[in-house]
Amino acid sequence: MARRFLALGLLSLVLACSGEAGPSNVTNDAGDDPGANECSNDKFEPNEVPEAPTLVSWNELPSGDDVYKDADLVIDGFLCSGEHDWYRIPIEQLGFEYNVVRVDGLVRGTSWCAQFESCGGEALASSPENTLAVEVYDAASMVLLGADIATDGRVDVDGWGPNYSKDLLIYVYGPSTAATYAYELYVDVRSYDGEDECEC
Repeated sequence: MARRFLALGLLSLVLACSGEAGPSNVTNDAGDDPGANECSNDKFEPNEVPEAPTLVSWNELPSGDDVYKDADLVIDGFLCSGEHDWYRIPIEQLGFEYNVVRVDGLVRGTSWCAQFESCGGEALASSPENTLAVEVYDAASMVLLGADIATDGRVDVDGWGPNYSKDLLIYVYGPSTAATYAYELYVDVRSYDGEDECEC
């Protein structure tokens, strides 16, 4: 398995469209893996290791008649102290000729709006207990494709092209043992490079 790296740097300023739809048909074949973390406080557990990630389904598959296709899913998870959450994203199922992938992560208690003073959204202080890290891997080769880490609980990872045309693994963790929180991941995949009207 490829060595895990953390991407350091400033957060990209991204405003994600909000939505209430949640994931469905969640499956995991880990069984009684003795290495799995005992923290089973969300429906995606156990998903402690990359060899047994939770497979998450799309909210809705696009129509074959659509010129511009897109698909998305939402993961509402919970991270315990020292826990590791792994998810498999079935990119190949979409069959797009070109892929633009966006992964946004939020710790509960913050919002994308909070990064703008005039917006007045919920915000968390920069601290170890609010630090969220997200890494994206090629599921077959375990090559690291992108990563982000934020002490205020807001991360985003974007990518496009051939490297994002195969199934992906998303790895979520808190670098500090003080990090214990509910979080949301929003994964959006498009067959085109562009923005919706609701995006800035």
